[in-house]
Amino acid sequence: MLGANSERLAWSESGLKSGASTIGPEMTMPLPLPLAARLALILGALWLAQTVIVMAAGAGQGLGSPTGGAPGGAPGGAPGRIDVFKPDGSRQCEPDSGTSIAAMREQLTAAGIEVHAARTTTDGMHHAQVCGAPTGRIHVFTIDAAAAETAADLGFLPGAAIGLPPPGAVDSPAPGEGPSTP
Repeated sequence: MLGANSERLAWSESGLKSGASTIGPEMTMPLPLPLAARLALILGALWLAQTVIVMAAGAGQGLGSPTGGAPGGAPGGAPGRIDVFKPDGSRQCEPDSGTSIAAMREQLTAAGIEVHAARTTTDGMHHAQVCGAPTGRIHVFTIDAAAAETAADLGFLPGAAIGLPPPGAVDSPAPGEGPSTP
């Protein structure tokens, strides 16, 4: 592994020597990073870009607040309610893996949190298609905003963290989805 003070190798007329790689007269270049280091840099840059995009999508919309940014809830949303979610832990090629929505609902109700609605969806992220990898399924629960901290203590995250619309908000259907006409 190359460190800040590591020795570099160079090509010259007499062959390989210590220092740096000679490309031409007075032009040198450090040896390339190992493949693993290059992949780590690329993945880190992709993660950073995705984080910036998610943060930019929520900028100015109050998505970080438990009520969606508006007193009593977000416009078009249910007043005083938020969506929280938790990955179900299911794995690809393992049909019975993961926690059921009923078991997660029980976690919330056992902590004294009233669940107004529940559904299963995906986290919207791309996942490698390989056996044993996460499926990306999440269980989403609509709860009172006042119970957000208790739900967070149980491992539930606010739906706004992944761009879920506020509870009760009307979404326009994706092309090919929605009510069909006869």
